[in-house]
Amino acid sequence: MNTGAISPYWDVQGAVDFLAAMRSAGALKNFCAQHPVRHYALIDSLRRAPNSYTDLTYYSQHVFRFMAKDGERRYVKYRLVPDVDVHETGLLDRNEQPKPWYTERDMTERRPRGYLRTEFAQELQRSLLEYRLQIQLHEWVEGDPYEIFNPACIWDPKTHPWLELARVCVTNLLPQSVLERTVFDPSIQPPSLGLLEPKSSQDHNSLPHLNSDLHARPMKPGEGKLPVDLAEGSYAMEFHTGVQRGAGTTADVWITLTGTWLRTDRIKMEKSFFDEFERGAVSRFHFKSVDVEEVLLVTLESSSKGFWHDWYVENVFVNDRKRGRRYEFPCHRWIRDRVVLRSGHACLNAYEFHDLLAAERQLEVQDRQRRYKWSYSIPGCPGHLYGVTNQDLPRDVRLLDEKSRDFGTASKRGSVKTFFKRVFGILRSLDDFKDLANSVTSKISPHIMEDWHNDVEFGRQFLNGM
Repeated sequence: MNTGAISPYWDVQGAVDFLAAMRSAGALKNFCAQHPVRHYALIDSLRRAPNSYTDLTYYSQHVFRFMAKDGERRYVKYRLVPDVDVHETGLLDRNEQPKPWYTERDMTERRPRGYLRTEFAQELQRSLLEYRLQIQLHEWVEGDPYEIFNPACIWDPKTHPWLELARVCVTNLLPQSVLERTVFDPSIQPPSLGLLEPKSSQDHNSLPHLNSDLHARPMKPGEGKLPVDLAEGSYAMEFHTGVQRGAGTTADVWITLTGTWLRTDRIKMEKSFFDEFERGAVSRFHFKSVDVEEVLLVTLESSSKGFWHDWYVENVFVNDRKRGRRYEFPCHRWIRDRVVLRSGHACLNAYEFHDLLAAERQLEVQDRQRRYKWSYSIPGCPGHLYGVTNQDLPRDVRLLDEKSRDFGTASKRGSVKTFFKRVFGILRSLDDFKDLANSVTSKISPHIMEDWHNDVEFGRQFLNGM
């Protein structure tokens, strides 16, 4: 994405000419003289010494295809706007606009050349950086001019209003090792978006493909170095595998620690033994990585290879050796691919949660709304999780195999006793029925009957797969 709503070039040859013209002010002036739109686009897109990356608006400029659920043919432009209402700095003033080809650094500027990247890291250290992703939609009508795909043309906001699409939160500064593996490729988009196929190199839609070919490579070692020096941290991990049947795993496991504004790389837990994460085991690992300061989140990932790739984790503990702190992250769920854990320490309502935890909680709620479907199968009765059989439910809330066997055993035992009592005619009073009921119920049944509505009892049943 770029500052400025329009591009100073609109085909491959124009892009080549622009890159060549950027070498000198005279060449850039001649480039602008070839078409008045180029002059205007340069004024619109250039920013001279802005105060921060966080007060700028970024535009896609190019047009992408958009496919909604109804299958109608649409096209889209999008932009990223700061979530707070701030004045965009760095815009060219009236004295600079007649000569936008002078792009040299201002002689009075005393800030270091990388001040924007440093300032961005400092802003992120203070709080989350939030943006709004907005889109313009164009529904194709036969006879539409092909110039709607021209990146040097603005879609009229009156006929193509900007629509709110999503809220984007920048939470962490990525470690250098992740940056060096990061690839900018505009062709990698969700299924609903995508590049348009160009008919020739003079086609407006050829430019995104050119960007994809030029930038689809990882950074070189040391390229794009972080603007701040990061300290090294030392961590010890503990994984407590559950005792349920099939709780262990032979899959590979990776973890990522996330702090208030930093996060570690994706780190593989190197196993000493094949069954390191066996049922009921406490597995310990040590590693060094970037110091994330206070650990807020633990991302736990498990590969799908191996005979037993589902893994039931009860708790994860992180020991910060540098500060002597120990963090507990309750899990109590099955892991098949990826899960993000929040800290389990208790706090009062007045406690101020970090913005990152609040954002992660929203994502967790959205994921649960997608996974857990609610149903009202019996009119007048409370709702329940949708599912015809136990296997239809998410594994985290299924009845455990041990519980299923207990119910089956109790049912058979009750049926046998009922049969013999009927045969011998012993069921003659209410006390006989009570004796029969007590023989097929557990010792905690009276407790459940009394405290079924309490939060503690609900939590006990949930953790036991009820």
